[in-house]
Amino acid sequence: MKNHHLSLFAALALAFAGFTLGFFLGRNQNPPSVQLSVPSALQTAPPTETAAETGTGATDPVVFPIDLNTATMRELTTLPGIGETLAQRILDYREDTGGFTSPGEIRNVKGIDESCWYEIRYLITIGE
Repeated sequence: MKNHHLSLFAALALAFAGFTLGFFLGRNQNPPSVQLSVPSALQTAPPTETAAETGTGATDPVVFPIDLNTATMRELTTLPGIGETLAQRILDYREDTGGFTSPGEIRNVKGIDESCWYEIRYLITIGE
C-alpha cells in the first residue's frame, strides 16, 4: 500500500512540474507588445504650421521617441504637457544653442519642470 501511495504522489508531482514548466515556457514565447497611440486630434498639424512646412503629410503618424534636434512643431505638440508655446520655446532653444546634447537638456527650456520631464523623458531622444 505504501508503494502505491508513493507512486501516486510521484506521478502527481511529475504532472504538476510538467504543467508548471509548460505554463511558464509558453508565456515567454510570445511576449506582449506595447503600442503607443496618439489621439487623432493630435495627429493634425497645428494652425501655425502647414503640412508643407513639416515635410510630411498632416495625417502622417508621429513616431516615438521624437528627436529633439529634428522635431517639428507638430511633433513636439504631441508630447504630454507640450503645447504650442512650449514647443516654440524648445525650437527657439534648439536654434539658439545649436541643438540638444542630451534629452535631459530640455529641462533648460523655460516651462519644462520636473513633472513635465517625468512625463516625456521616454518619448524624446537626440540624434546619434
